[in-house]
Amino acid sequence: MQLRSFKAQGFKNFRQPVVLENLGPINVIHGPNNVGKSNLLQAIELFFFLMRLDLGVISTLPMQGLLPLTDETLAQGGLRRTDIFNLVAPVPIQLEAVIVTEPAQLRGVGIDPDVLPLELVRLVVELRWMGDHVTYTVLRFEIRDGKDYVKATMTPAEAIHLAAFAKLVGSTPRSSIAADLRLARIPVDRLASPELALALYDARESTELDRSRRWGRFVKAMAAFEDILGAGTFVVAYDRKSNLAQLLYETAGARTPLRLLGSGVQQLAALLGTVLVGGATIVGIEEPELNLRYTLQLRLREVLSGLVGGPGGLDQLFLTSHSDAFEAGTHFYFMEPRPDGPRVEKRGVEGARTALGITTQGALPDPNAVLCYLSTDGVVRVPARIRDAIGLPRGGGVVFVGRDGGVEMMSDDTFADRFEPRSGDEGNDDA
Repeated sequence: MQLRSFKAQGFKNFRQPVVLENLGPINVIHGPNNVGKSNLLQAIELFFFLMRLDLGVISTLPMQGLLPLTDETLAQGGLRRTDIFNLVAPVPIQLEAVIVTEPAQLRGVGIDPDVLPLELVRLVVELRWMGDHVTYTVLRFEIRDGKDYVKATMTPAEAIHLAAFAKLVGSTPRSSIAADLRLARIPVDRLASPELALALYDARESTELDRSRRWGRFVKAMAAFEDILGAGTFVVAYDRKSNLAQLLYETAGARTPLRLLGSGVQQLAALLGTVLVGGATIVGIEEPELNLRYTLQLRLREVLSGLVGGPGGLDQLFLTSHSDAFEAGTHFYFMEPRPDGPRVEKRGVEGARTALGITTQGALPDPNAVLCYLSTDGVVRVPARIRDAIGLPRGGGVVFVGRDGGVEMMSDDTFADRFEPRSGDEGNDDA
């Protein structure tokens, strides 16, 4: 299941429609700080929450009139009215999604797509602030053949199938009593925790094949960083007395707790573990580049791409980022502020660096500035034009020399030519 398109209006600072079109398996959203990138992921999260609501009626979707939602109901999704409406002018919130579903997924919940073509559905929902509560209604439920069930009369059998479809959109059916959320949003403040380790342990030991495959995916994903960690593999151990699990990296000579590994590895494990530990098939990640040097960002992009599709994999990814390392496909989405609220524009990936304020030559908008990257562990990345200038177009060893109150970078060979004594010069008093 994937979103083909999504539109939000009235949500938080979205005074005008904010639209994502031609969505694919991996979707990257760029834009300045505080423009509303996180708000967009939260709007998508709200849509899926509404699909998941158990309203105690056969349709599960309020397509006939307005349904009141109490603060307690909103709290089920971690929501408050003041968190989702524009407080300056609490206009109605409209969320519109075009959803594509595989026929096998429909048949899995008892829907015959040959009888009721729900492989492509356009849903429009609306929330209104009504003082002490919020009203919720469906404005449009259009299926592939153009029939809109908000306007058309439905049979009791169709109502049952539409209810099953709504539940399928909002959650992933499983053999266990509780189904998983269809969408998981991973905010910036993600941390490796005992709870995450326990969830990974439960996934490894799960009797549900899809969930156990998620553990296998995690181990495979972290194996992409073996050159940093050394030959080994991640394991998870459970202590019955403390009821705590611990994630460890096992090599031929030791089992090292995750907390003793490098900060970058800890963050990667926390991110990938959180992505995979649940049953969500659509995941939104805020700033996946956080605290990672550029080379690790590029590698993380490949790992995330490998998580989409296949047994135990994801259906769709949304990434909000300030880095050009995560581009996938042919385009990205750029969100920019406007006087009447932010807008989103689809742009070709070749324009990502410009959108982020980086020219194709690697310079910042100030022509005297140079885009370089220095990680906390001392790894330096420099743009191609600087590598060319120092004679290392493909990279190589460099030396930093303090000169005239500043620091100069040069290749090893240049340093040797300038500063190291040449053979036969050792006895020259003038050297």
